[in-house]
Amino acid sequence: MFKMTVDVNVFDEYYDEGPTVAIIKMEDKDLKEIMGLRKLFKKHNLDKLSRYDDTPEMMNKVMDDDGYDTEELVESECRIDCMMLNVTNTSFYWRFSVKHAEISGETDSIYFSDVEEYFKVKEMPLEDLPTLISNEKELIQNLIKERFSVPTS
Repeated sequence: MFKMTVDVNVFDEYYDEGPTVAIIKMEDKDLKEIMGLRKLFKKHNLDKLSRYDDTPEMMNKVMDDDGYDTEELVESECRIDCMMLNVTNTSFYWRFSVKHAEISGETDSIYFSDVEEYFKVKEMPLEDLPTLISNEKELIQNLIKERFSVPTS
C-alpha cells in the first residue's frame, strides 16, 4: 500500500484552524490508475484533470509549548468539502474547500517521478534494498520498512 504524508496549504492568512498535513493511503491499483491519466495530457493537450476523491486524511501537527512540531498528528477538526484530486502532467494533488467558509486549500504535489521510484523499489529484490536505507524520502523509507516487515506508524 502506498502511504505518504504531505503538507497542506490553506489559502487564508487569518484562518489557522485548517489542516496542516494530509496522510495519503491508497492501493497500488488506484495509484496506477492516477498515473494512467497522465497519458491523456499529450493526447489531448490538457492542463489538468480533476475528479472528486476523498483519499486524504486531513491532520494537524501537534506543537509543544514553545511552538515546535512534536511530530505527533491529530485528526483535523476542520470540516472539508469538495475534495478534488487534480492530476497534472508531472504530479497530482488534492484541492478542497473549508465547509461553510469561502476558504480553500490544497496538498503539496506528489510527483510521478517519486511514484515511479516507489514502484521500482517495491519490485526490487530484498537483497538490493539495503543500498536504499540512506534514501531520505519518506515514501521509500515506508516501503522498505513494509518489505522488511517492520511496523510503521
